[in-house]
Amino acid sequence: MLAAEVDDATYRPDLDDAVVRLAGPITIDQVVAAYVDNAGAEPAVMAAIAVIDAADLGDEDAELVVGDAQDHDLAWYANQELPFLLDLL
Repeated sequence: MLAAEVDDATYRPDLDDAVVRLAGPITIDQVVAAYVDNAGAEPAVMAAIAVIDAADLGDEDAELVVGDAQDHDLAWYANQELPFLLDLL
């Protein structure tokens, strides 16, 4: 996930709590941070991807699987650290 300083963002709560529509593209200079799953979260994230639609439709077991993925902390990289993050990938 990228955090960026932008103007003219329109919130879209009809799609999800975290969805916005941007007026146009953003530049790397507008990005202030990147949040990335660490390798230890991969099994939980892959399991959540497989059931995300069912979770959105109210399947309680699927919601628990998605919750397990959300319980993992994200690694945080500031803008000036992004080149190093790309090297790590």
